[in-house]
Amino acid sequence: MTWQDLVFLHWPMSPEALRRHVPPQLPIDTFDGTAWLTVVAFRMRRFRPLRIPLPGDRIAFGQLNIRTYTTLGGRPGIYLLDVSVGDRLIAASTRAGLRLPYWHAAIRSSTDDAGVRFASARRGPTEAEFRASWRPTGPIRHARPGGLDDFLVNRLSLYSIDWSGRVLRTGIEHGPWPLQPASAEIETNTLGAALGLRLPDGAPRVGFSRRLDVIGRLPVRVARR
Repeated sequence: MTWQDLVFLHWPMSPEALRRHVPPQLPIDTFDGTAWLTVVAFRMRRFRPLRIPLPGDRIAFGQLNIRTYTTLGGRPGIYLLDVSVGDRLIAASTRAGLRLPYWHAAIRSSTDDAGVRFASARRGPTEAEFRASWRPTGPIRHARPGGLDDFLVNRLSLYSIDWSGRVLRTGIEHGPWPLQPASAEIETNTLGAALGLRLPDGAPRVGFSRRLDVIGRLPVRVARR
């Protein structure tokens, strides 16, 4: 699959504020004592489940993730608190099959010389809205090892909990993130409120990536020690 016109919006949080939203089986990672909550918005293209060859962009949709960070067995990863996805079948099958918090939303995104505009609206019991625009403001760079950007983006595992309470790890494969500094204007954001989380009042740390090609593996159970 290809992730395109992606923005990271990172907010510092206290670990205590996130603890009730993360299963007790998963520790919450911190950087210099601070936990982080990240909104990731992007366009998914060239999505090929089980490597089934599909012509063109037969499956393409917008996606909006809310995540925080955890490490098990020395493998840094992410934990998804909430996902809005613009494909109804993908949302339902992922929620049922992988027990991930995927919900269908009406998502629109467009790109022009001014940057990217993105809007997500989700109705029903999981109602949430997000509207924002962003654009890169500098050249591509890679995260410095051991720095904050490295902590926030260089994670090749997705952790979740199965129906029996066991931890699952889904491997992710991709090259180094081609990050660019960026500016963002957030018009509407009720994602935190929908989860019962209050985001900090300050502006988020913003990063942009034009494109990243990704391979996702099937989940495996993490052995208990």
